[in-house]
Amino acid sequence: MAAEDNWQTKLPTLVERTEFIFNNELLSDVKFVVPVSTGESESKKVIPAHKFVLAISSPVFFAMFYGQMAETIDSIELPDCGYESLLELFRFMYSDKVNLSGNNVMQVLCLANNYKMPSLTEKCTEYLRDSLKASNVFCILPHAQKFEDKDLEDRCWKVIKEQTDEVVASDEFVTIERSFVESVVKREELNVEEVELFKAVDRWATKECERQGVTSDGETKRRLLGEEIVKGIRFPLMPQKDFITVVFDSRILSYEEFGTMIKYYNGGLTTPLPFLKACRFDSTTQRCNRFQTFRAPYNLWGYSGNADSIILTVEKPVKVYGVQHFGSEGGEYTVTTDIVDLITNTSLVSRAGNYASEIMHQNYASELFDTHAYYGFDVMFDRPVILKADKEYKVKSLIKGPKSWYGERGQTPVECQGVRFTFRNSAPENNGTSETAGQFPGVLFTVPSRNSKREELDVTEVELYKAVDRWATEEVQRRGLTPDGETKRRILGEEILKAIRFPLISQKDFLSAFWLRRYGKFTVSSTEVKVTAHSSCLGKESGTYSSKKDEIDNYYGFDAVFDLPIRLEAHESYRLVSLIKGPSSWCGEEGQTSLNFRGVQVNFMPSVESKSNTSETRVGQFPAFIFSRT
Repeated sequence: MAAEDNWQTKLPTLVERTEFIFNNELLSDVKFVVPVSTGESESKKVIPAHKFVLAISSPVFFAMFYGQMAETIDSIELPDCGYESLLELFRFMYSDKVNLSGNNVMQVLCLANNYKMPSLTEKCTEYLRDSLKASNVFCILPHAQKFEDKDLEDRCWKVIKEQTDEVVASDEFVTIERSFVESVVKREELNVEEVELFKAVDRWATKECERQGVTSDGETKRRLLGEEIVKGIRFPLMPQKDFITVVFDSRILSYEEFGTMIKYYNGGLTTPLPFLKACRFDSTTQRCNRFQTFRAPYNLWGYSGNADSIILTVEKPVKVYGVQHFGSEGGEYTVTTDIVDLITNTSLVSRAGNYASEIMHQNYASELFDTHAYYGFDVMFDRPVILKADKEYKVKSLIKGPKSWYGERGQTPVECQGVRFTFRNSAPENNGTSETAGQFPGVLFTVPSRNSKREELDVTEVELYKAVDRWATEEVQRRGLTPDGETKRRILGEEILKAIRFPLISQKDFLSAFWLRRYGKFTVSSTEVKVTAHSSCLGKESGTYSSKKDEIDNYYGFDAVFDLPIRLEAHESYRLVSLIKGPSSWCGEEGQTSLNFRGVQVNFMPSVESKSNTSETRVGQFPAFIFSRT
């Protein structure tokens, strides 16, 4: 570019004169050759520059042009650098200005770090902080970790925590590294329905199969996901309908795991559940921290069989999701935690398990304290428990494990999110924990909505339902009507019925209070699968089952799930036999004698053993079978 005569006289400041020679061949003594993509073709462009300007802006360029190993070169090719990004790097060197966009900010950030320009790095991270959202968080997070920008990384995880539903539904989620998928499903703080999280993980696995050029079946997807991710999904938090319609179709779980979950839903599980069932807490969850300082283990805090405990009072109702505990570096602990109503001396909620310590940061609701770090872990309850205002509760933990960190300079009361927490000693059973020192650095809680007094009812949901049902029965009788369900619902009205929080009722209580009273229990002496040719038994299951509504096909029934799957060979005949004791049940009609399901042809025919009952091919029992292809 030709320079105007006396151009210096028209630019009064040094910044203006330096900016004038930006991307200008005037006085240029070095050129940078970079690739430019235009559609499917690629060409090269030249950016003229000035060694002196570059050297006073970057120590890397200074060493390149004026250091002991300096080379006398006037043309530099950068094949891995984009034209637009390098141009913005130079623009900042010449003018302290930069034009950032979503398309160039990542590469400009990389260049700023490579050429050691912290002021430009800050400009880029500021742009990323301002533009951070659910749709791009997984584009930004890897760079935040790569450049060890803790503040930006924390902001990314905050977006993931608060907008999880949008994050996992984004197109970007299926493109992320597997390690990020694992990090997400393992987090306690997520704002998403568990079934939606599983759908996102399944989509990621399907896309990963495409990337690797392998068949996208359940076995392959599980192998690519790994056990850490699969076990990180909290299947027990899903409604049974979602589990059956979504999880079963994915084929990611094994037959045994699927059967275990069916037993769990039906209340017939006698073995440990292989999946976590503690509820996650969302972005509204806060931590009330009670200590101002922390101490490493040294000779304290030890555990020898005595429970640590503290008495807690709140001035407003809160929902408690869990309790923070001190741990130690690399320490593992076996813990049983209870919250006890002191008036009735009954445990409102209990949680037992094994916990590994990790670094915890006190940076939540208690703003009067400094931010500190220590080793500890969260004990999360399977369901939140409501603590009522001005009522005393005991937080008690029996801990087995190595000596742990502990807190000092405990404060009481503590103001957290507008709620005053008061702590006092729980003598004599406290293992030394008190209002001023010891265990329990924090309580994880939310403040219930103040739009309703509903949270303050001193009654369980099932007892509330029973009371409403009794009122409806008496009201129907007062009106001289038949007290059936339809009439009672009409008398109650939809407002009352919808206000009952049925999801808060345990499955056992729900069945006993609602369905079982109407539809009964059934004892199955045996359900057997026999080979027709020689009557040998391949599998047998027995037990007592509770009827429940099948939300998909709209009938009442139950699943008898075998402990181990039974392999049925092609073109072999088998007889299914069940000896059932109980009240009259629903039955099927217009049954199909032959059907094809997921590529498997299944044929049904009458059994000679069914003469005393009604299970023929078109009517009777056995509405469905749970199976997978081998």
